[in-house]
Amino acid sequence: MILGKLAGLDVYVTSRSEENRARVGEFGADAALPPGGRLPRRVDTVLESVGRATMNHSLRSLRAGGTVVVVGAAVGKPRGAR
Repeated sequence: MILGKLAGLDVYVTSRSEENRARVGEFGADAALPPGGRLPRRVDTVLESVGRATMNHSLRSLRAGGTVVVVGAAVGKPRGAR
């Protein structure tokens, strides 16, 4: 998030924790939303750290031609994984 702000990007953050959503403003987030919350607009890039549980929402959040960067998979195996 901090690197995004330093690069001049709009940064939206999601968290289940109300406390965490309140804190990210201290680090420069433009908005903090609960999981599944509606973004003000579609985004250029999503940093996906959860995995299967949130991937569909991440994909729907992208503008046409946008990019998902997978930085982790904390929840569930990807479809087709053994």
